[in-house]
Amino acid sequence: MKKTLLYSLFTVFTIVSEAKYYQIETVRLKSTAGAGVASILMDESSVLNPAPLAFFSETSIYLQKGSGKIVQDTTGETQEELDQFGGAISDSQGSLKGSAGYFKQKVNRDEQSTITGSLAGNIGESSALGFNFKNKTSTSFSKETQTFSKDSNKILSAGVLHALSSEFTIGLLGTRSIAKDTQSLVENRAVAGMQYNMMEMFSIMFDLGANYSTELSSTMLYRAASQLKIFSAFYVRFGLFSDKGSREKGNGIGLAWVQPKLVLELGLSTVKDLAQVVERKTQETMFSLSYRF
Repeated sequence: MKKTLLYSLFTVFTIVSEAKYYQIETVRLKSTAGAGVASILMDESSVLNPAPLAFFSETSIYLQKGSGKIVQDTTGETQEELDQFGGAISDSQGSLKGSAGYFKQKVNRDEQSTITGSLAGNIGESSALGFNFKNKTSTSFSKETQTFSKDSNKILSAGVLHALSSEFTIGLLGTRSIAKDTQSLVENRAVAGMQYNMMEMFSIMFDLGANYSTELSSTMLYRAASQLKIFSAFYVRFGLFSDKGSREKGNGIGLAWVQPKLVLELGLSTVKDLAQVVERKTQETMFSLSYRF
């Protein structure tokens, strides 16, 4: 195989500044705590690295639904209820692959909707390059003024994935917000990742990133995850992450049933918000269905 790797990217990966939302993730990404920049995934091309879409030659319809709660970490008291759903359609049967998705989050009276679009293509026998665009719109409710306010953010992403062998892949994802009024530290981030598969039974994933427009040490992001195949069609996943930029840390766990045409996934995640005076954590449960043809 040719070993060609193109390193050129600037993307975006941000949360609207007016309301606190956790990143848009599929059920698989929830279970791996967001790790997967170097994973060859199809449905995740709408929300993470778009480049792996180039390695597929089929069409996928993906749907997910989730719910959860935000609780005070010390007392366990529920402070907010959350709900989310979304879906994506990916087509990789031509020379240029593409996907489009829609995701909506609701936390009490606050809402965020995101429209995504991705394009990807091969830049070598074992390398791919992809681009993603996200348009986020949020509506936030102020308890003090009893009024709603709206905000929007547009995010451009670029990603590269290269297969060093059938077992070892590396990836690079860059993010950049093109909104003028967004100042979040999770913008303008570059993330590098790797995945190693052992005997098609066990996989390990690592992601490392930071905000490239400020001091790296204060915005470092770490993700680590593993996947174990059990029986003939079931996969168990577990992941951990720590993000200094958004001041969060958490973990995820999940189970997947994988067939040639149908994939069912269940994911649970816990994210601690370290930016609050009293620490809060978000607990979510999500389910997804993916049909491929």
